[in-house]
Amino acid sequence: PAIQHALQERALRKESKTAKETLQLRETALNAVSQGVLITDENRLIIYANASFASLTGYSEGEVLGCNCSILQGPDSDQETILHIRAALNAGESFDGEILNYRKDGQPFWNELSIAPLRGEEGGPLRFIGIQRDVTERKQAEEAMRQKETELRVLFNMVPAMIWFKDTKNCFLRVNQRVADSTGLRIEEIEGKSAYEIFPRQAVKYYEDDLEVIQSRTPKLGIVEKLRGPEDQEIWVQTDKVPVLAPDGKVVGLVALVHDITARKLADAALAESELRYHTLFENMVEGYAFCQLLYDEQGQACDFVYLEVNSTFESLSGLRNVVGKTISDLVPGIRESSPELFEVYSRVAESGQTERFEIHVPTMERWFSITVYSSKKDHFIAVFDNITERKMAYEELSESRHFAESIAENSTSLIYVSDFKTRRNIYSNRSAAVALAYSREQILEIGEDFLPKLMHPEDLLRMAEHNSLLAGGPDNLVIDLEARMKHSDGTWRWFWTRETIFNRHPDGTPSQILGTAQDITDRKQAEEKLSTALALEKEHSEKARAGDRAKGEFLAVMSHEIRTPLNGILGFSELLARTPDLPAESRDYVKTITSSGEALLRILNDVLDHSRLDAGHVQIEKARFAPREILDDIRALLSHQARDKELTFGVSVEESIPEYLDGDAG
Repeated sequence: PAIQHALQERALRKESKTAKETLQLRETALNAVSQGVLITDENRLIIYANASFASLTGYSEGEVLGCNCSILQGPDSDQETILHIRAALNAGESFDGEILNYRKDGQPFWNELSIAPLRGEEGGPLRFIGIQRDVTERKQAEEAMRQKETELRVLFNMVPAMIWFKDTKNCFLRVNQRVADSTGLRIEEIEGKSAYEIFPRQAVKYYEDDLEVIQSRTPKLGIVEKLRGPEDQEIWVQTDKVPVLAPDGKVVGLVALVHDITARKLADAALAESELRYHTLFENMVEGYAFCQLLYDEQGQACDFVYLEVNSTFESLSGLRNVVGKTISDLVPGIRESSPELFEVYSRVAESGQTERFEIHVPTMERWFSITVYSSKKDHFIAVFDNITERKMAYEELSESRHFAESIAENSTSLIYVSDFKTRRNIYSNRSAAVALAYSREQILEIGEDFLPKLMHPEDLLRMAEHNSLLAGGPDNLVIDLEARMKHSDGTWRWFWTRETIFNRHPDGTPSQILGTAQDITDRKQAEEKLSTALALEKEHSEKARAGDRAKGEFLAVMSHEIRTPLNGILGFSELLARTPDLPAESRDYVKTITSSGEALLRILNDVLDHSRLDAGHVQIEKARFAPREILDDIRALLSHQARDKELTFGVSVEESIPEYLDGDAG
């Protein structure tokens, strides 16, 4: 028995040694593998960790023994995966999956995890073995690949063109979003479908082009054609088609890149129309146009310029012809010396690019120009100009005319003024205005809107409203006179005769300014007052004179009556006496003298009465024929007796040229 026991003990020691060596060999093997290996007990507490686990996680075996595997979990570990692991272990089942774990230093890593249960004799799990592998690089590569695919897909869909891949049977294998948008379909509704389904009207023509590319194995680029959109709108496209070759060189399909060039086509049409409008404007613009290039001397100073392009108006405004390709110095010799500022402006604009506008007189061309110059590129400029020679001459004439008018206004003895229609504030007054009232121009302007209330007589001021109303309602050429009193600086009132008219109007037609002239008529007014007094006095004297005339007329009428009565008696008896048959001749002469003298006295009396009627304006002239010789005989008979008494000789001599009869007043 002892020997048997010894043999058994020896055998047990040998088996123990063998088992120990086997365990050492297995542990060495586990430590040599690259995967991390964990073994937990039935409570899922770690009882073994190989060297690769320590390298993978940073935890030594001593640090993890007795710990739960949850020490590897962190904030971004997927909770759903953790639940799946727990559910599998609780069910005594294996688990294979990936989870984001954390190393001892906090760095995350992707762990490809396989957990398998070790079952006891009763079938329940006694141990769990976990195999771990760091797949961070693979996950990062996969993520990078997914990101790249996403980017490529986004880029594929963002390309501003339709892109599709088709096989040789005219089916769409892949399309981008632009294709979907152009058809009104979704991408998944196009991919895998035949072109005959997607583009029924154009499919045949498309496939003819596709076959040409597929069979020739040659790209076909720049195909421009007009299509119809999903809403039957007209669109223009440009297509590039390239064959797709398999590694063995066989054509398996093609890729098409289709650009919507509708906007470009419309832009080209608009550009063509714009160019036509530009050309029409260019050739018909009223201003001259010149595109020029500056030329420089050795010192870098602009010394000349050459004409590159001009419009048709250029020649008529400048007087220069056939200028393209020629320099200004060749066309207008001496212009650089006579007009250096022209070159200075052109050089400055060509250098700075800043637009400038100016007017210039070019003596060598005997013309004035208004020029706008700008630069489209360095050392070049564009000049748009107008010939303003006539305007300048007219302006000079206007300036001379204005100077002449101002000289007349300033030297006129009449007051000339311009005032605001509404406020009557003085805007302009000539020198005579200041002299007439003894106010300076500054004082008149300082008075401002109080000009009329302060200087015009209150009685005359009341008439201004009616005066302004007449001006406002009348035509522009209406001139209205007004006499008014204005206060002199010495406090006295001076009379002025003004003539006013509308000088300017607002855009709505209402008057804005008045032009007026005025003359000091104070002396005339004083003379008129004196004349009025004299006329009143004369009227009084005239009334008295007329009263005297009336008395004289009454006196003459009475006197005529009193004298005429006895005179008629004398004439009557002298006529009777002349009829006496035996009357001596001498006595008959006496009677004849008495008769002629009485008749003469009667005529004198009638003349006195006629004179009275003449003063009264009642005399009447009566034409009658008389014999001058008979009147002279009566005068001789009347005066001959008196001449004899005085011993005088009295005679009447009548020229032969005296007519026999004359016409005169019957009286």
